[in-house]
Amino acid sequence: MSSPILRIEDGFILTQMNYWEQVRESGGFDIEHISVPQNTRGLVPYDCENKRMRYPKRVLVNLYARLGLHRYNLSKGTNLEFHHLKKFNMIMNCISSYRITLVAYDPATSSLITFLVGVSEEVYASLNLMVFIARPQADKPPFPEPIRPIGN
Repeated sequence: MSSPILRIEDGFILTQMNYWEQVRESGGFDIEHISVPQNTRGLVPYDCENKRMRYPKRVLVNLYARLGLHRYNLSKGTNLEFHHLKKFNMIMNCISSYRITLVAYDPATSSLITFLVGVSEEVYASLNLMVFIARPQADKPPFPEPIRPIGN
């Protein structure tokens, strides 16, 4: 017979597993509809288009978004330009991972493109970064993208 504490812990673990499975299915980008389990930390969403909402690390997030766009331009031979941030998701850790949604301008077609960038900080207090996702939102990969653990 299991103790009540174990049942509470089992429920806690199942809730955690369910939350992170939903995050994985969304790729970590569209999480506004996913509730973070009680007594835990999860991804924190920030709406950058809401002028009344302030968000942390404004300069850093802009640089990370531009870095992802630059990586895409180099690998695909395009010339997309940063237009503005839409939103981003992160966890509050010393070393964080960011899922950033931005709008890019394509001068070749004079159109705006919604773009996804995933950036992980690799070392505390250093600009040692890895861009693990850089693609237009419309380009769904034929296979699941690797989801880097948040903060790893």
